[in-house]
Amino acid sequence: MKIKSKKHLGILLSKLKHFEKPKIKLEQYETPPEIAADIIWNAHQIDGLKGKKVFDMGCGTGILSIGAALLGADVIGYDVDKDAIRIAKENARKIGVKVKFLVRDIKEIYEKPDIIIQNPPFGTKGIFLDALFLEKALFLSPIIYTLHPSIRTNFIKAISKAKGFSAQKIAEYKMPMKPTQPFHRKRVHYQKVILWRLEKLQYFKN
Repeated sequence: MKIKSKKHLGILLSKLKHFEKPKIKLEQYETPPEIAADIIWNAHQIDGLKGKKVFDMGCGTGILSIGAALLGADVIGYDVDKDAIRIAKENARKIGVKVKFLVRDIKEIYEKPDIIIQNPPFGTKGIFLDALFLEKALFLSPIIYTLHPSIRTNFIKAISKAKGFSAQKIAEYKMPMKPTQPFHRKRVHYQKVILWRLEKLQYFKN
């Protein structure tokens, strides 16, 4: 399928199935299709996804994985939740793209891709889970597109520098966090997030 534009990509991603019963422990929130399309489109315009090996860690129901596959990437989506992976596989079949979805903890990922594109848990429950995903990504891949709350800016810059990566802000979004649990009171909470592009610096390469 030929993707004609970012808008076309967003329309296709809007057809995907969401989490059936989001698990608060895993911080399962949907990435809105228009934001997912923008993330994928940016990665494609800057680095070219066609033919690249791309990992999506914490892939959830597969929206970023499927978006990358639609633009020609060879994608593996990882998630610890088997229910999320089941839905992700259904979504890939529905759209008609080939994506390898695996139930796996990020600690068990050792293969190295060309690019990682991820929207990790934000760590809103007091533990910054995004740091675990980011540290793993920095170990595995020379190029990373990763989404984090704006309050994590100093951390992103510091860890990137320490690991020998440049850190570039690509886009900023107001991520709508819809109520998915009984204790949620607001109809929609908007989280300010930043899409970062991290790239391994040449003089740090082995």
